[in-house]
Amino acid sequence: MENENKKQLIILGNGFDLACGLKSSYNDFFEQRFEKAKPEKIVNTIQKYKLNNQGSVLNLDAYGLRDQELNTFNKTTDYEHKINYFDLLFMATQVYMDSNDLSSWSNIEQILQEILQIIYEEADGAIFNDKEELNNKAKELEEKYFNNYDFKSKDAKVNLIKFILHIFNKTTVDNKIKKALEQYEESFGRFITNEIELNNDKYFQNIQRKLTQLTEKEAYVLNFNYSATSLLDDQILETPYLSNPVKEWVNIHGLSRWNGKNRTKIIHDYIHNNNLKVPRPIFGISKYDENNSRLLGDGDSLYKFTKTKRREEAFETLGFNPEEEDTKIIDFSSKNKKKEEKVHKETHFTVPSDINLITIFGHSLGMTDYDYFNDIFHKLNLKGKKVKLEVYYHGNNLPTLKKSLKRILKEYSNDDLYNDLCNKGLLVFRNDIDME
Repeated sequence: MENENKKQLIILGNGFDLACGLKSSYNDFFEQRFEKAKPEKIVNTIQKYKLNNQGSVLNLDAYGLRDQELNTFNKTTDYEHKINYFDLLFMATQVYMDSNDLSSWSNIEQILQEILQIIYEEADGAIFNDKEELNNKAKELEEKYFNNYDFKSKDAKVNLIKFILHIFNKTTVDNKIKKALEQYEESFGRFITNEIELNNDKYFQNIQRKLTQLTEKEAYVLNFNYSATSLLDDQILETPYLSNPVKEWVNIHGLSRWNGKNRTKIIHDYIHNNNLKVPRPIFGISKYDENNSRLLGDGDSLYKFTKTKRREEAFETLGFNPEEEDTKIIDFSSKNKKKEEKVHKETHFTVPSDINLITIFGHSLGMTDYDYFNDIFHKLNLKGKKVKLEVYYHGNNLPTLKKSLKRILKEYSNDDLYNDLCNKGLLVFRNDIDME
């Protein structure tokens, strides 16, 4: 009887979209983005030139690379010769790093965090006038960075650091890197939108089926993906097989379908405010600094790239101040769709304090999202209350998932909470094959 009055929090990561048939991984994005480009040729060629650093996008024509084209995911201009700073970064990781390290979102985000640390904390606008100076700086940083990843050759790590120092020479003096990141977010949003349109019926049918299997009681969905949203996809919550209601569905990092006809539909159906902007997809790094085991704050040079700060900026764009609300998890959600509700009711999500079941599907539990889990665990008092935690794993990733969860729980509780939950029967791992 006790459980009937309790609620469930369902946390969805990229593995959920993949399990539902949506090709939404970074590898899928890169494969299409670079399908008419040769990363090794571009990386090697650009290093021979001194960059003009006049903007956040470089023109490949200027480097004799007119035969190289990048997919824009824009139906009106399919391919272009312009290349973004983040294209160059991810091309370089493909050239120098082991491909297995580039398969998960959390790894990509952690690699990005270390790249930004090199740019802002090590180089910090330095100008390297000759190759010897650049080589010396790269060798100086070799032991400090990218130690959790495998490289294709003995010299590959140094070469990656040299490339980073070369590409971002002088770019920290203004907002060029931030501008480049925003442009990249738009490209990724178009990519996800195209994938949704290609796989529409089957994708949403799979969501309905898996959500029905995951939901055990009144549920609140926290979605780390940019894709499915109850604001546009009513069918995901209207399946006749969903015996327990989903009260809220939140895309915590924004939506791939944030503009154009989709924005118009959201405004028409729910908000009735033509001045409102829908949260766009955001990329970012963790507020948690793994190298120094601490949370970044406003005074840190990388804080502006954290997902926390990026979301705050998204709210400012929307016209809301999240600090006015007494809540830790705030985002654009499907809460209170009634037309007479105030607009701000459409944007806030609070983890209900009476949740006693947390279900995690498709999330790698990497430290890149530690600050979110830390907020949730504190809000629910995971250490002190009887909250059950169930985690779905895929294939052979169970050992890695257990290791990641142990680290998150250790950082949150500062004791052996992992084994404590196991001993009390409050932590279970489930094979997602049971949901096929």
